[in-house]
Amino acid sequence: MPKTSSTTSPRGSFYWLAILAVFFAVFGTIVKFLDNRLRHFYIFDQAQLHDISRAAIAKHGNATDLIFDEIVSELRKDPKIGPTLNKHSFRDHNEWVFNNAGGAMGSMYIIHASITEYLIFFGTPIGTEGHTGRHTADDYFHILQGEQLAFRAGDLTPERYPAGAMHYLKRGQVKQYVMPESGCWALELAQGWIPPMLPFGMADSVFSTLDLPTFMRTCVITGREMIANLLRGTYNTDLTMVQENFKALSIYSVFALLTNSMAVKRDVDSDSGQWDGNTTKQTHGTLKRHSMHHLSRKQGKGTRDTAPNERVDAYHCSRIVYIGIR
Repeated sequence: MPKTSSTTSPRGSFYWLAILAVFFAVFGTIVKFLDNRLRHFYIFDQAQLHDISRAAIAKHGNATDLIFDEIVSELRKDPKIGPTLNKHSFRDHNEWVFNNAGGAMGSMYIIHASITEYLIFFGTPIGTEGHTGRHTADDYFHILQGEQLAFRAGDLTPERYPAGAMHYLKRGQVKQYVMPESGCWALELAQGWIPPMLPFGMADSVFSTLDLPTFMRTCVITGREMIANLLRGTYNTDLTMVQENFKALSIYSVFALLTNSMAVKRDVDSDSGQWDGNTTKQTHGTLKRHSMHHLSRKQGKGTRDTAPNERVDAYHCSRIVYIGIR
């Protein structure tokens, strides 16, 4: 019996390498294209958040709960931002979850979460320290109460961020940070690619603390807010319009599919000599198309030339039905 070779031919290896090269080239181009347009999807302005935070601190001092309430209330007044915020109050303990990430531990409340942004209250009353993570988003850490310290590898003195200050961590940068034992609370805004950040924020719960209830609760709240904002219109989609016209849109889509299928069937029937021109005129009022069809058959053409026009009329017919439903 001839022996089968298990080795891969050089030509086969080159083929798969070429496929991978093309894939990564296309993927990289798409990511770069979208990355250059990320700012068009943002709804938060970090400078505005900084002003709101400082005003809340000046008004309420060390009353952390009142600072939180002031910030959320101000954000809800914005007609663009308000509808995208978490509908559950930060006073609801079920909306708070522990977050173990990079060796640090704190508690967080998700104010807003989408594919390109998240806004949270994060902190601890007893202190923590850890690794910031190297992320695919810019991070703006507005200190509301207490103090945060941070440093980059090679620095010999810490960076200090008291209440009212903003700690900016540029995308791709990494630091060690400390929240002293006296406690620290912050308003954290991240803008960029949020999904790639999630493994860092959840890995410790899976592989270290094994706190699966917290892991599941975090997934539920994060997913709930992300999906809601994706549907609601963080990306300029009017969810109210979709909800109000969902039935009409569904009927419109089905009717469009059926009428286009009927158009294809008529194309086939016409080639078999079963074309009914009167039905066409009565249904669509397309005397011109009927004349073109008659002319093409008279010239001896075996295939009807107006099939594309037939499908276009099917689309317009379904469009009329959609408008009528509305």
